[in-house]
Amino acid sequence: MGTIAAIATAPGVGGVGIIRISGPQALASVAPFVSKALLSKVKAQPRTMLGFSFADPHDGMILDQGLLVYFKAPFSYTGEDVLELHLHGNPVILHSILGKLQDTGVRLAAPGEFTRRAFLNGKMDLLQAESVQAMVEARSAEILRRSVRQHQGYLSRELGDIRSRLLEMLARIEVSLDYPEEHSTDSLRQMLLECVDQCGAVLKGLMAGQSKVLHLQQGVRAVIAGQPNAGKSSVFNALLGEHRALVAETPGTTRDQVEADVLIDEFRLSLVDTAGLRQAADVVEQMGIEKTKQALATASVVLYVVDVSKGIQDEDRAWIQRVDEYDIPRLLVFNKLDLSVSTQTKVASEGIFISAKTASGLETLKSRIVELVQKNYLQDTGAYLLNQRQLGHLQASLNDLNVLKGDLSTGHPIDLWTIGLRSAVQALSNISGENVTEAILDSIFSRFCVGK
Repeated sequence: MGTIAAIATAPGVGGVGIIRISGPQALASVAPFVSKALLSKVKAQPRTMLGFSFADPHDGMILDQGLLVYFKAPFSYTGEDVLELHLHGNPVILHSILGKLQDTGVRLAAPGEFTRRAFLNGKMDLLQAESVQAMVEARSAEILRRSVRQHQGYLSRELGDIRSRLLEMLARIEVSLDYPEEHSTDSLRQMLLECVDQCGAVLKGLMAGQSKVLHLQQGVRAVIAGQPNAGKSSVFNALLGEHRALVAETPGTTRDQVEADVLIDEFRLSLVDTAGLRQAADVVEQMGIEKTKQALATASVVLYVVDVSKGIQDEDRAWIQRVDEYDIPRLLVFNKLDLSVSTQTKVASEGIFISAKTASGLETLKSRIVELVQKNYLQDTGAYLLNQRQLGHLQASLNDLNVLKGDLSTGHPIDLWTIGLRSAVQALSNISGENVTEAILDSIFSRFCVGK
């Protein structure tokens, strides 16, 4: 593998920009641009931040000054020689210096190539490699915690223990086949049944509620719905903390969806302001209402807004019932508390009372949203974050164990037991990347950002 380089910090202007270089020519690639004295010092002091100037060798013009640090193989992220240049975070500077490095023969890194090299060089298994991207994309503190645990190898060790137990049983069966007179088939069958039950229970526990966790990882969509002029856009703006959606006294102002991300406590939510639910006055409004219906069907959480001065109308009840039929967690939000409250609303058994105009009750609403997300998307779930690839292999392993359990219970001959065991072990090996093709690696790492 050659030497690669990429900008490792996020696009745009910032205080610091980092260029990461990895490969056998990492040090040689900067030799034309720094002093020989500095290069000798860098070699003698790996893992030490040193000040440097990056100069054009043709005219001596300094392109930037910053810090660099050298990680000597194999004690680096990729397992190769790695050099990081910490520069000013101006894209013009970063791209200019990156271009100079390319002139020395360094190649631009592909998406995820640094982490791919770390995997190929044995610095981490595939589970840990995938957790790197999960950490970068985490949309809540809980998802981040699970991703970090995975990167630390907790899940790898747990699956490794199961795999070792199954391999041990496989070895026992093969010894029994070679020396049948020395081993009892009945006792081996009972031992294998216990092993299958215990390993199957662990796999089920790991997969528990993962569809909910995946939903949370992809982003919680909080759809704000209700009748026209209930103050949905005002609630949207209040939660967002800025004026994004148009607000007017005229009913039906919102014709299309308005979306924006907001961080509430430790969760990043996608707030969706929608068109009011009523009998449409024209074709354009009808299109907006159809979009609202689609948003409700795919929502993670629904905030149904009611004008507190009018109370719940029959149309509201019909739409609330429809949301409940979707089995979507919802909150009933009584808005416009700054106005008079209707008699029927005063005795409402549920709901949160707020004024989007004065922000009264807004913090309570935020707390209730967080509670709703935690209750519906974090309770009764496993300890880890699993993606679809990992879940598929876990399910395949569990299916193999279930088939094997049936074979054991129905008296299948001992030589057939090894088939299910080998298949279950293979599925677990696929998760950690012990048996993986280049095509699969291409698919996984293509989703990474460049520089990671």
